[in-house]
Amino acid sequence: MKDILQCQFGCGKRIRHETVEFSDGLKIRVPREEVDNSIHDCPNLPNIDPHELELDGEDGSWRPNTKALAPTEKEDYDEFVEEQGDAWQKESIIKHFEDLNEDFLAIDGLEFKNIRHSVKKNLVKQLDKIPQFFYTINLWGGDEDLPACLQTDAKGYGQFIPAELLGLFYQMDGGIEGLEDAKKCYKILKETGWIKIVGKENQTPSQKIEEMDEWIEDAKQELLIDSDGSLMEPGTYHEVALRKPDVLETKPDDENVKIDNQKLREEIDQFEEEDLHNFILYKFPGTKLIEKLKTLEAFPKKTTLYEKYEEMLKTEKEKSVLEKQGTPLSYLDFGDKNTIMRQMIKISYWYMLTNIKTRRNDLDHADDTPKELKKARQDDEITLNRKTRDEIHLVKNEFERLKNK
Repeated sequence: MKDILQCQFGCGKRIRHETVEFSDGLKIRVPREEVDNSIHDCPNLPNIDPHELELDGEDGSWRPNTKALAPTEKEDYDEFVEEQGDAWQKESIIKHFEDLNEDFLAIDGLEFKNIRHSVKKNLVKQLDKIPQFFYTINLWGGDEDLPACLQTDAKGYGQFIPAELLGLFYQMDGGIEGLEDAKKCYKILKETGWIKIVGKENQTPSQKIEEMDEWIEDAKQELLIDSDGSLMEPGTYHEVALRKPDVLETKPDDENVKIDNQKLREEIDQFEEEDLHNFILYKFPGTKLIEKLKTLEAFPKKTTLYEKYEEMLKTEKEKSVLEKQGTPLSYLDFGDKNTIMRQMIKISYWYMLTNIKTRRNDLDHADDTPKELKKARQDDEITLNRKTRDEIHLVKNEFERLKNK
């Protein structure tokens, strides 16, 4: 497989993708041009408005035969088809960036790491699909102000490009790993040359990189202070971060964690089967639910949620066991219900639903975790459980608020 290919969006430039990995397991692919290794800003992708692609004709209309993003010269086109196959359609590009815009509307709770991580994961996922590092993201708060470092023009609004927003998120995460990740993002940002200030602090990317270096050194120095107050040998700070004997002695025991996990598992099931289930039925009574299921795609199969329901119902009938009576919703899982909820609530609450489902999945596989790892994770487990309970509480309150509007 060739490392350098024509741009997949048909501009004709030859590029390679550099993979940048972060400490939380997320990865981004940065497109770099063959000639000078600069970050590729494809002219066939929008920078500000998804509908920029519609304004490519002299009269503001489509240019003839350019709905597909492919080179116009025959030699380049033949090579493009050989390397990339089918060309992207402009309608698909526009829809992608319209959806991306919606993903950053009315987001509350970004001061919480789990909410930020969900937003980061989604942004990285969208960048993996279309690696456009020059697109302007408009971040809007919902009922609450954005964290101060994310406010650029108003308390509830911030404007960024992808590497800048990722960098600020990682900087908010803190710790040596978070600061190292932020530094990687600011280095990418510096290369774009697209923006001269970062967040509300109005620093250049170079100044942010210098600041991250200072913070990282400060954090390392703190870790070099041993329990007796003396300085340890340089290069051993990572061992202290892993050891922390004083913390291990105060951790809850394995039995308490197991009991709390089981209790939370039951709480999540009750939330899904009662609160989430009943709210969806409230919004889609009677046949409206069927109509809605016919419009939504089931993941990962290329079928609708209604087709998934019919298939499961047919299987039960064939086995002569109808365990799930009543509404079609009873045949769908937590992830399916989250799909239904996607356009019904603010994005911040939808991320909370996703986090609750993820925690439930983790608890389902808790018995598969090695004993040594369980012991090391005891504090984290209790913290995660507390956060999940908080999210359940917030989502339930939002359901009540929407019902009483």
